[in-house]
Amino acid sequence: MSESLTATLVKATRIREYVAGHPGCALKDIATDLSFNKTTAYRLLTTLVQLKWLTKQAGRYYLRTQQREHQFQPVGWLAKQVVQPLV
Repeated sequence: MSESLTATLVKATRIREYVAGHPGCALKDIATDLSFNKTTAYRLLTTLVQLKWLTKQAGRYYLRTQQREHQFQPVGWLAKQVVQPLV
Protein backbone atom coordinates (compact mmCIF):
# COMPACT_ATOMS: atom_id res chain seq x y z
CA MET A 1 0.00 0.00 0.00
CA SER A 2 1.35 3.41 -0.95
CA GLU A 3 2.17 5.80 1.88
CA SER A 4 0.05 8.46 0.14
CA LEU A 5 -3.11 6.39 0.72
CA THR A 6 -4.50 5.97 4.19
CA ALA A 7 -5.77 2.59 5.31
CA THR A 8 -9.20 4.05 6.09
CA LEU A 9 -9.60 5.49 2.61
CA VAL A 10 -8.53 2.21 1.04
CA LYS A 11 -11.05 0.29 3.17
CA ALA A 12 -13.86 2.71 2.30
CA THR A 13 -13.03 2.36 -1.38
CA ARG A 14 -13.07 -1.43 -1.11
CA ILE A 15 -16.50 -1.26 0.55
CA ARG A 16 -17.86 1.02 -2.16
CA GLU A 17 -16.55 -1.29 -4.89
CA TYR A 18 -18.02 -4.30 -3.10
CA VAL A 19 -21.45 -2.67 -2.83
CA ALA A 20 -21.27 -1.75 -6.53
CA GLY A 21 -20.82 -5.42 -7.37
CA HIS A 22 -23.29 -6.70 -4.76
CA PRO A 23 -26.30 -4.34 -4.67
CA GLY A 24 -28.49 -4.93 -1.65
CA CYS A 25 -25.76 -6.49 0.47
CA ALA A 26 -25.91 -6.46 4.27
CA LEU A 27 -23.32 -5.37 6.82
CA LYS A 28 -22.52 -8.96 7.76
CA ASP A 29 -21.82 -9.88 4.13
CA ILE A 30 -19.55 -6.89 3.61
CA ALA A 31 -17.56 -7.46 6.81
CA THR A 32 -17.20 -11.20 6.17
CA ASP A 33 -16.31 -11.04 2.48
CA LEU A 34 -13.81 -8.19 2.91
CA SER A 35 -12.38 -9.61 6.16
CA PHE A 36 -13.18 -6.41 8.06
CA ASN A 37 -14.14 -6.13 11.69
CA LYS A 38 -17.93 -5.66 11.78
CA THR A 39 -17.61 -2.42 13.81
CA THR A 40 -15.11 -0.97 11.33
CA ALA A 41 -17.33 -1.89 8.39
CA TYR A 42 -20.33 -0.31 10.12
CA ARG A 43 -18.49 2.98 10.77
CA LEU A 44 -17.25 3.17 7.19
CA LEU A 45 -20.69 2.33 5.78
CA THR A 46 -22.28 5.00 7.98
CA THR A 47 -19.77 7.55 6.70
CA LEU A 48 -20.35 6.55 3.07
CA VAL A 49 -24.11 6.91 3.59
CA GLN A 50 -23.64 10.34 5.20
CA LEU A 51 -21.48 11.40 2.24
CA LYS A 52 -24.30 10.20 -0.04
CA TRP A 53 -22.07 7.71 -1.85
CA LEU A 54 -24.25 4.86 -0.61
CA THR A 55 -27.84 4.50 0.54
CA LYS A 56 -29.24 2.15 3.14
CA GLN A 57 -32.72 0.66 2.93
CA ALA A 58 -34.01 -2.01 5.30
CA GLY A 59 -30.48 -2.91 6.39
CA ARG A 60 -29.24 -3.26 2.80
CA TYR A 61 -26.68 -1.04 1.07
CA TYR A 62 -26.73 0.32 -2.48
CA LEU A 63 -24.73 2.81 -4.53
CA ARG A 64 -26.71 6.01 -4.91
CA THR A 65 -27.38 5.24 -8.59
CA GLN A 66 -28.31 1.59 -7.90
CA GLN A 67 -30.76 2.45 -5.16
CA ARG A 68 -33.20 3.84 -7.70
CA GLU A 69 -33.22 0.59 -9.63
CA HIS A 70 -34.44 -1.33 -6.58
CA GLN A 71 -37.40 0.74 -5.54
CA PHE A 72 -40.74 1.77 -6.97
CA GLN A 73 -40.46 4.29 -9.78
CA PRO A 74 -43.10 7.00 -10.19
CA VAL A 75 -45.22 7.06 -13.35
CA GLY A 76 -43.39 10.18 -14.56
CA TRP A 77 -40.14 8.24 -14.65
CA LEU A 78 -41.71 5.46 -16.70
CA ALA A 79 -43.29 7.93 -19.11
CA LYS A 80 -39.92 9.60 -19.65
CA GLN A 81 -38.32 6.21 -20.46
CA VAL A 82 -41.00 5.46 -23.05
CA VAL A 83 -41.26 8.93 -24.64
CA GLN A 84 -37.60 9.91 -24.76
CA PRO A 85 -36.58 7.36 -27.45
CA LEU A 86 -39.43 8.64 -29.61
CA VAL A 87 -38.21 12.25 -29.52
